Amino acid sequence: MPQIGDTYLNLADGFKRSASGDSREAIVAELLSQTNEIMLDAHAMPANDGASHISTVRTGLPSTTWRKLYKGVPVSKSTTQQVRDTCGMLESFSSHDRDLVDKQVLPQRFRIIESRAHLEAMGQEMAATFIYGDTAVAPEKFMGLAPRYNAYQDSDDGKSSFNVIDAGGEVADANTSIWFVKWGDSTAHFIYPKGSKAGLRHDDLGLDTVEDGEGNPYRAYRDHYKHDIGLVVKDWRAIARVANVDVAAMRAGNTAIEDFMLEAFYRTDDTSGTMAIYCNREVQVALHKRAKSQQNVNLTLETFEGRKVVSFLGAPIRRVRAIRNTEALVPADV
Repeated sequence: MPQIGDTYLNLADGFKRSASGDSREAIVAELLSQTNEIMLDAHAMPANDGASHISTVRTGLPSTTWRKLYKGVPVSKSTTQQVRDTCGMLESFSSHDRDLVDKQVLPQRFRIIESRAHLEAMGQEMAATFIYGDTAVAPEKFMGLAPRYNAYQDSDDGKSSFNVIDAGGEVADANTSIWFVKWGDSTAHFIYPKGSKAGLRHDDLGLDTVEDGEGNPYRAYRDHYKHDIGLVVKDWRAIARVANVDVAAMRAGNTAIEDFMLEAFYRTDDTSGTMAIYCNREVQVALHKRAKSQQNVNLTLETFEGRKVVSFLGAPIRRVRAIRNTEALVPADV
């Protein structure tokens, strides 16, 4: 049972680092990174409590004192609270007719390539859960970003809603979001069950007897793919959301999208970590068009792994197809 990758960086780089381009693990890693760009940036670490992770989140800083000679300093302490995040188990099976596989020059590679639809579906489901997963609604999944950043306000910087920027959309179910994430062990990272390894697990089940849609048996090669994963947001200040982006207005160029992105960018500036920005295709195209202007100093085109990538103040802008254009309006935090 090969374990594919020890970290998300390995998943993204696996194909290039592999000694053989026909390596099954390398092919899977390449397919995953092509269909889920989150894997190009995300950090992962083992959960500290089995299949769940307990984080101590600082909710308040201690007070400090300018001391005078012969005067003492009052004792103070920070305030914290504990948060538990859980892993979900994402799985898929594929099967391929024995006679078809055995006719191939590279049958093992053929099986992986033919499994691309399963891998892409898993990548898209993982990405959708990363954005929208809500364990209160679907406890078998993991908690994503949207339920954690589901209201906005700009008066209290001690609440996570301070890191949600209202882009002014007013039409229900016609909006999208742009996410700013600073990945790191002390900010935001994925988790996997303690004692296991990060990334996708592949189990070659070999030759088996399966049934067609009418219940008739035939021989087929079967594969099982499994991804145990959860998300920890240890420091909510490391993530910001530009919400209520009116899709129609953005297409028409009537949204000051860069101004809202600047607000979000600097709401995360008190934290460390590696910044990446996530949006859907519509937003990425709109930002790329703006980046073509030589007078645009915020949006630039940079080369990443041999291809041009739009960046905002040096942070790569990644495409996440799972981010909807039909989001409901995010309300004010009152």
